[in-house]
Order: sequence, then structure tokens, then C-alpha cells
Amino acid sequence: MKIAGKGFLRWLLPKKSENWRIVLFCVFTAFTFWLFNALNKNYTTVIDYPILFTFGEDSLILIEELPKEIKVDVSGRGWNLFRRSFWYGKNPIKIALDNPAQTKFISKSTLQKLAAEQIEEFKLNYVLTDTIFIRIDREDFRFIHLRVDSSKIDFANQYHIASPIRISDPVVKVVGAESRLSELPDTLTVFIPENTIDENIDLNITLNEFTDKQIEFEPVQVNIQFEVDRWEVFTRQVSVVPVNFPESRETQLLDSLVEIQVKVGERYLPLPDSCEFVLVADYNKLHSDSSIQVEIIHYPDYIDAIELTQPHVKIRAQSND
Repeated sequence: MKIAGKGFLRWLLPKKSENWRIVLFCVFTAFTFWLFNALNKNYTTVIDYPILFTFGEDSLILIEELPKEIKVDVSGRGWNLFRRSFWYGKNPIKIALDNPAQTKFISKSTLQKLAAEQIEEFKLNYVLTDTIFIRIDREDFRFIHLRVDSSKIDFANQYHIASPIRISDPVVKVVGAESRLSELPDTLTVFIPENTIDENIDLNITLNEFTDKQIEFEPVQVNIQFEVDRWEVFTRQVSVVPVNFPESRETQLLDSLVEIQVKVGERYLPLPDSCEFVLVADYNKLHSDSSIQVEIIHYPDYIDAIELTQPHVKIRAQSND
């Protein structure tokens, strides 16, 4: 046996490459006969079979993608199953949707019936795929308002919005699935993506980023502009005007001047001399401790905030002896 083995190896040496060709030809021929013999037998297996949904309306939107295949258990000749495994010549099962927007699902029994009617190459044993859920909606449109929530804008320290917010298209058209449109509010809040803002804003916002793929805006972008200013805080002495003080006796304010703290945009500085602040002390609101709360009656519109550093003033009454 060892001698025969050595002789066979010498027969396969590179000098005799034609012997290798003979061996490979024999192996290939044997494999081909085995393969064809195997493919001529009957088998039962599970395959993924393509399906195709058909519907006539154009103005429809897929909320969720429809499946492209179902799993089926079939029996047939190996050759047919082999070809089907590579989708060669595989005609899909057609599923007609007469009313797509109202159809919510295709049951397993319906799939079984359609598969039995349309699969002809081999025997259908049963369908493994369970119910297919359908989410198709009609296309519609509506109009909604846009707004910017200024409280959500991220300003740098001491900076603030100093003008009305201007939106190029305050009302936009929204096109999409009916069910999605009904969920939208009448007013959509647009957020400013910039952080620590310390300069005037002029930017384009893409509206589609605020919703899902079933919604489209017309126009897709809007321009948003507003001015930004820096706050300055300073103090000023202001006279207090006595109101409703009695005439029968001498009644005086001990503090005729009070200090106020003012917050104003940098653009308005320095304040003009005509800038008027009106503070009053109403005698009718006299407290038991002979103090009156100072009231701010008037100040310029461009003042952002005003605060009294001394909210109460004292009075002194003298009799006429």
C-alpha cells in the first residue's frame, strides 16, 4: 500500500500537470451528477417570497414602509426551490388595496388565500408570516402660524432682545399625511439654535427639522431677525411727589429724594435730560409707622426695568401752634 501511495504521489508531480486536470475533471463530473440528482428530488423548506402592494390613488403617503416579502412553507423539486432561492423568475404575490387609507391590516388567512392562488411553481403548505399592518394616509395640507419663544433664547450675560422678532413667513403651508396634520398645533414654536448670543440675529431656519418625514413645509426655510443689546445698570436720585397730603397742618416728607436703580439698553445711553421718572407718595396709604410706600407712576418706555432702593419714605407732621 505504501508503494502504491508513493506511486500515486509521483503521478501527481508538477511535471505531470495533465494528471491534475484529469483528477479535477473527475471530481467536477461527480459533483455535477450528484447535484443534478439531488435537485431532482422533492423537498420541503421555508423561503422568503416577494409581495407587491398595488393601489391606484396618487395622493397617498406611507406612514410606515410596506413589507416586501413574506415567509412561506413550500414543497417542490429541488431545482425549482434552488432557482427561487435566488429570486430567478420569481413573480411577486400581488396584494390589491382597494381603499388604502382605510385598510389597517392584511390578516394571515388573507395572505394564505392570495399565496395559494398566485404561487404556481410548487405546493404551498402554509404561510408563516402573521398579520401585516398597513399605515397609509391621504395627503392633505393646512396653514399654521410660526412664533419664536424669546424666553428660550440663550443670550450672553447682560445681553437681551432689543426689538420685535421678525419672521419672513409668519404663516406657512404644511403638506403631509392627514393624521400627522391633525396632530400639529395651530402655532408652531421655532427655536433659535445659537448659544450665548451677543449680536444681532439674521439667520435661516429649516422648518422640516421640527417634524417627521411625513410633513413638509412651504417654504422649507424662514428667515428670522431681531436686534440684540447689552444692559447697563445705573442709579439716579429722583424727587418724590406728595399726593393727598392734608392742608390743615404742616405735613412733610422726611425723604423728598429716593434712589432708583435703572436697567436700560446700551443704545439709549447716556439718558437725555428730558428723561422723566415720576414717583409719588400717597398720604391715603399712610402706614401706622408713619411711612408711605413709594409708587412708580411713570418712566420712559425704553427702560427695561426700574427698582427702588428705598421703597418707603417717612413723614413728619407739625401742628399749627
